[in-house]
Amino acid sequence: MKRGDRLFFIWLGVLAAAILAGLITTFQLFTKGHGLFNTNDVIIWSLPLGVYIFLALASSGLTLLASIPLVFGVSRYEPLAKRLVFLAIATLCG
Repeated sequence: MKRGDRLFFIWLGVLAAAILAGLITTFQLFTKGHGLFNTNDVIIWSLPLGVYIFLALASSGLTLLASIPLVFGVSRYEPLAKRLVFLAIATLCG
């Protein structure tokens, strides 16, 4: 077996394990609900809410950095502009 084929099958195994873990977690989330994140009526700051706030703030920061070369014309940062816009959209969707 070639080295490339072996790496391909290892990569497929890792992807299959990640998909399986995601499916198990999704099933537990729908069956156990708030208990999975240890939240109740008093404690509302759970992991999904904290991650959402982090990603929203990271996206706004990346957008601000992307505006430096695009809006203000600073040519030093132009190579980073497309990457920053892509990362801002990715963190907003993530």
